[in-house]
Amino acid sequence: MERACAVKGRWRIGSGDNICVMHDPLLRRSAIRWVPSPQPAEDVEERILETPLVSSVREDKVVWEEERNGCYSLKSGYKRVKCTLNCPVYDEEIEDELHIFFRCAVAQDSWCAAGLSSVLHNAAYQQTNVMDRIFAVCSNESSDTVGRVAMLLWCIWHNRNDKLWNDNVQIPRQIGRYAFDGWNDWYSVHKLQSNSVSGTTEADLVRWEKPALGWVKCNVDVAFVFGSGRTSVGLCFHDNSGHFMAGITQWQQTVISSVEGEAWALLLAMEEARHRGLDRVQFESDSKLLIEAIHMKRRGNSEFLSIVHDILSFMSSFLNFEVKFVRR
Repeated sequence: MERACAVKGRWRIGSGDNICVMHDPLLRRSAIRWVPSPQPAEDVEERILETPLVSSVREDKVVWEEERNGCYSLKSGYKRVKCTLNCPVYDEEIEDELHIFFRCAVAQDSWCAAGLSSVLHNAAYQQTNVMDRIFAVCSNESSDTVGRVAMLLWCIWHNRNDKLWNDNVQIPRQIGRYAFDGWNDWYSVHKLQSNSVSGTTEADLVRWEKPALGWVKCNVDVAFVFGSGRTSVGLCFHDNSGHFMAGITQWQQTVISSVEGEAWALLLAMEEARHRGLDRVQFESDSKLLIEAIHMKRRGNSEFLSIVHDILSFMSSFLNFEVKFVRR
């Protein structure tokens, strides 16, 4: 297990007091986590410069990269354990994606039971990988047929997992019937909803709204320009009349993940709001993962959750700072 920790773990830099640069793994998103020499190659130099330094991180900690929160768990520690490759439903063939959904005898009988045999055997849909095959079906069949196929694929996958984990398996006739009934139920409900909501479009649902009286709204976004080695952030403040108050653009010479960039941008926006003396601000971000992490007050060792910790510290001091997820 110590060997696994060395391979899949790395140091998150705080003060740097506990890290031996030439011996400890500290490089992110790289097969080589160690600095190989005092005069490293250019690609290693870039990895070093890309290491984010988060203000709230005071202590050096080991980060487990197999988990999103950076904390070690037995579940992720034992990933990739060697398992049998045979199909759990029909134990005579090796399982792969094509076998699960299209070639397994149980799957083929399920297609027939669902009334989709002509789609399964159509010569135009015999591509060598599942993604291309499904895209071909979506491009050429009606929305009704595509919906029925999607429901059937889900039912086949559910049956496969039910057999694997619970030793419970359905016969093809049951799978096909469940897919047929499930699609009809879904279609009926959504048709009813679409008839009851007239004139509502997706554009109406994501239209920008003014903040309440006495409040300021701050919209935050991040951009990653491929090949530039930079992460850019933009934010703007509007008053309750919708008038533009201020805006900021900034970049840093660090390539970080999208969710880390969104968190960094939101933290920067809160620092700017404090600097301008704004104490009733609604911050909007299109990162659902970030907003959920804030609302659930998630903790962990990762750089992302360290930035979330800084954001939560801000919000504990400014009780009228709110964060909200918006689609764009």
